[in-house]
Amino acid sequence: MLQNMNKKIKSQPIIVKIVRNLKKQGKIIVTFSGSFDILHIGHVKSLEEAKKQGDVLIVLLNSDVSVRGYKGPKRPIISQENRAEMLAALKCVDYIVLFNELNVKKIISKIKPNIHCNGAEWGENCVESEIIKKQGGKIYILKSPRYESTSNLINKILKAYSKPMVKATFIDVNEINKKQSVQDFKKLTKNGYKVFIFNNKQHLHFDKIITQAVKKFGISLNDSWIIGDKENDIILGKEINAETVKIGNKLSKEKIQPNYYADNFKKAVNIIINKA
Repeated sequence: MLQNMNKKIKSQPIIVKIVRNLKKQGKIIVTFSGSFDILHIGHVKSLEEAKKQGDVLIVLLNSDVSVRGYKGPKRPIISQENRAEMLAALKCVDYIVLFNELNVKKIISKIKPNIHCNGAEWGENCVESEIIKKQGGKIYILKSPRYESTSNLINKILKAYSKPMVKATFIDVNEINKKQSVQDFKKLTKNGYKVFIFNNKQHLHFDKIITQAVKKFGISLNDSWIIGDKENDIILGKEINAETVKIGNKLSKEKIQPNYYADNFKKAVNIIINKA
């Protein structure tokens, strides 16, 4: 699969030869440019619309050098190799070619597409318009609705992760001696874990306990842990996508395995702290 996708990614000299042969066959060549950093639904819809304008869609992809040039040193988020591979995975994309310049005028002058697609925000009077029309091509303005931009997505992510994730440790009550485990509890809370203790009877209502904890504290279960000595404890952990530590004997190979084993509660806590 990956090898087949790589066949879509071409150097500039090769894509020029490919285009020349395709035009001899009467194919209509369509180009669409962009950085496609953090590929999202807006990109996909635009690419699908662009493909419908001709026979062969070539994506002119801003290289990392190009993206840094106009978006600054913090971009792109995704490397050019990975961005190219993701685009290559789309059925509507026939070829991808990278360019290092700040705009597509140079590569456009080499490819000479029949149609060059642009988003409405750029319009028909874009920087490449003169070259395309001079070469006998035309500009097509995409009609796909404008979706959220990559920059807005990045800002959403930054806002969502501006505060540390709330994480928890769920502990089977059988595995602790409250008086002896005070320091271990303090270790967990000091490292940002909320501590919940449950017993055998509560196993039946564990989903409810989890739901209430998540709703009340905004806990990220993916960053949380379960400590227990029974297979059921490990199953519970796997069901909520939490990391698990089993205390005591190892489970047989045919059983669901924990992420870690520990001899006692103190060692289980140390495992969690070291992995935090």
